[in-house]
Amino acid sequence: TSENRRQFVLSDVVSDTLFALSPRLRRCGHLVELALDNGICMDSYPGAISQVLSNLVINALVHAFDDRPQGHMQLHSHLTADGQGVEIVFRDDGVGISPANQKRVFDPFFTTRMGQGGTGLGMHLVYNLVTSVLGGKIRLHSTPGMGTEIGLSLPLVAPHPA
Repeated sequence: TSENRRQFVLSDVVSDTLFALSPRLRRCGHLVELALDNGICMDSYPGAISQVLSNLVINALVHAFDDRPQGHMQLHSHLTADGQGVEIVFRDDGVGISPANQKRVFDPFFTTRMGQGGTGLGMHLVYNLVTSVLGGKIRLHSTPGMGTEIGLSLPLVAPHPA
């Protein structure tokens, strides 16, 4: 699905993605708060955006809340000042990521849950989709004990493959 380019409204893709994740979110009791600018239209790859958002949420569920009964995630979006792009910010109030691990989060096969079912490819895939397919940039900020923030800067019109 990430190969299908089309025009779409970002908030629709976000809503559909979270709806698909809703059974898992209900089971674990964690909340996702949305603050999306309505009407952000993109000519891009909605499947890739959905995959990125799914991986961010699932990664938070697996790593951020450390068996806490109630975690909080936020997903915000807004147009950039020049009107040519969108900023998407995902935050959680989880345990955060140590400085040593922050440098490796996007590396292939890096996981802090070795032998517990993870492959260490989820955040590597996120990085590659954002920077290659979607033509954007990704940044990570985390404070141990305070949570993690991942920001995506995406163009409204994705680059065409060479």
